[in-house]
Amino acid sequence: KQFVTAAKLDSRLRVGSCAQPLETFEQGATNLGGRVTVGVRCSAANTWTLYVPVLVEVEIPVLVLRRALARRARVAMIDVEPQTRRVPGTAATFLQDTASLQGHRLKRSLPAGTALTVDMLVPDLVVRRGQQVTLIAASGPVEIRAQGHALTEGGVADRVRVQNTSSLKVVEGVVGSDGAVRVGI
Repeated sequence: KQFVTAAKLDSRLRVGSCAQPLETFEQGATNLGGRVTVGVRCSAANTWTLYVPVLVEVEIPVLVLRRALARRARVAMIDVEPQTRRVPGTAATFLQDTASLQGHRLKRSLPAGTALTVDMLVPDLVVRRGQQVTLIAASGPVEIRAQGHALTEGGVADRVRVQNTSSLKVVEGVVGSDGAVRVGI
């Protein structure tokens, strides 16, 4: 279900009646947290335009935290419960399936009762600062491997800086699911 609620207009506002059907249009294309501005226009002889704040909400099943969790905590299935809630925005913003929790951790601390959204999670760290990693440079069938120390941390598909242990050269590469860092040749 979708719910649209318009804000109350200022009682001091005075507009004339419109001889034609009113026109509506969306102000801008963004939908931040379910809040949008809708324009209402009269195109008759006594032309006027109003901008009305509107809250868009959906009633959907979401994953809700059973207990408070700290920043960088992994969210396990026992930490969440499905609930049907009326939430701002679109269904795509909220987590509805426990499979989406796998391989992720919290970006910040959250209290119990929080409906989880995709922007509250970040991928698990695969490479940590100071960790020894394998550097892989490949071109076609040829692959060169070297050891290095991570200078930055990152999850799968993140870019990290690594210092080659033997040459001491600092390179940037992409973290693979195996923890190796792939660099371009």
